[in-house]
Amino acid sequence: MNDALKQLTDILIDATAALHADYFQLPVAGSENPQYRERVYCYELYHLMRANWPSDFPFSLAGEIDKSGHLLIRGNGLDYAKPDFIVHVPGDMHFNLLVVEVKAYTLNRQKIQKDLRKLTAFRRHADYHAAYYLFYGVAPENGDALTALCRDIAHNDNEADLSSIDLLIHERPANSAFFYPWQQQLA
Repeated sequence: MNDALKQLTDILIDATAALHADYFQLPVAGSENPQYRERVYCYELYHLMRANWPSDFPFSLAGEIDKSGHLLIRGNGLDYAKPDFIVHVPGDMHFNLLVVEVKAYTLNRQKIQKDLRKLTAFRRHADYHAAYYLFYGVAPENGDALTALCRDIAHNDNEADLSSIDLLIHERPANSAFFYPWQQQLA
């Protein structure tokens, strides 16, 4: 699965680099300032990923699959989970490659805690090989504040395990997202 994850990660990173500014921040009629809209960002990212999806890639990309009532993963914090993206083999719980949550830059503790719990639960209870937390619109110099908040959440909440989640930062359009080295800061 590591080779597939590497290939998929390259597709994701390339898609972030191709994401146009109007999808990164949506122009709003009557306002001078465009706004971050997570759904707009995610839908375009999905489109860009699918446009470069290899025809022989054994995994499927899906967006916002509602896991309510799923027979094999009920409970464990997953009853109402709706991750932004999953990459898996539909119908087979043994080939869950990646779960992704996307968030416009925020230091909203409640929203981040919910996402960290969700990603941790998918890793622990639905056997996803990897979990990515993708923040967009965050300057790299704000990465330390973001990781400090995440560390504080995880320290006080055993349902949020940062060691099982990789952080990606997508600073601005026309730039690739990159892995932020929060794993080195967890010690």
